[in-house]
Amino acid sequence: MVLTYDNAPEINELYNNCYRYTYPLNYSSATKRVGTELLVTQDDILIPDNLGITRVVKKEKAMNTDGLTC
Repeated sequence: MVLTYDNAPEINELYNNCYRYTYPLNYSSATKRVGTELLVTQDDILIPDNLGITRVVKKEKAMNTDGLTC
């Protein structure tokens, strides 16, 4: 599983038991700006160190509110 969202506190909290990373993303559809995306992955997805992606926090052993584990 790999998901990306706009980096918002509410989304971060929903996936607090998953591996989470943030990275900058250039937006240019309406107004040019740099935003921050949240990348959510499963345990077996490896993120290379040289991509400029920052790990958010260590994964906690828990389940999402929807019963899915990451």
